[in-house]
Amino acid sequence: MKSFEIKGISLLLLLTSIVGMISCQPTMNVQSSFNRSADFKQYKTFAWYPAEAANNLRTGYDPEVDRRVKTAVEAAFVKKGILPDAANPDILIAFDVALEEKQAENADLAPGFGYGYSYWYGYRFKYDVNGVPNSKSITQYPTGTLIIDLVNPKTNELVWRGVAEGEIEADQTDERDIRGSVSKILSQYPPK
Repeated sequence: MKSFEIKGISLLLLLTSIVGMISCQPTMNVQSSFNRSADFKQYKTFAWYPAEAANNLRTGYDPEVDRRVKTAVEAAFVKKGILPDAANPDILIAFDVALEEKQAENADLAPGFGYGYSYWYGYRFKYDVNGVPNSKSITQYPTGTLIIDLVNPKTNELVWRGVAEGEIEADQTDERDIRGSVSKILSQYPPK
């Protein structure tokens, strides 16, 4: 009888520990917003938003994060049936990762952006964010937030933004984590 009680208590402690560990895991806050007048059914092809060189470019972050985010985004769009077309895309993709608020001085910031991964790698996105509700500057997101933007190439206006708060570290190169974050963001595209 004592052996049964000890096994039962051990099992209860194990289950309690597992539940406790799961509840301590951070929950990913994933959100998206979009321009209500955009027709998302028309977007069948994509390309990357052309970047302009930033002033005061600094180093210190792994370019693998850039490559892996792009690879994950491209794979997710292809899986949705939206194919790459650099010559005549229906939609342009841009991304950013929020870093610390004051990482650079006197930067030439594009409207709607602040200091982020884009600054470190020299991307300067200059598109209109006003059509998407709740759009905010990169500096207003918690450190590690991954932002994926979709821009209409004909109007240069943001039509969709997906955000995963606090998911990416600037020097993070774990492909599985990056793919997971991108997948969770793009699970909200197209908007329903």
